[in-house]
Amino acid sequence: MAFAILDKSGDGVVTLKDLLMSYDCTQHPDFISGTRTDKEIMTEFMQIWETHKKDGIVSREEFED
Repeated sequence: MAFAILDKSGDGVVTLKDLLMSYDCTQHPDFISGTRTDKEIMTEFMQIWETHKKDGIVSREEFED
């Protein structure tokens, strides 16, 4: 269910674009201070799930692992 919520485009994978539509980074300390962009913050967050292949795309299998 969580994967389906993150997969905004419904294409079966979660991309950076999907995450940017799901999460608001404007309250993150690094965003507030201007040291990192929302894309940089979400890319780092996305790496939690990229366990099989570091390609900026999280498959359902990676997410479930």
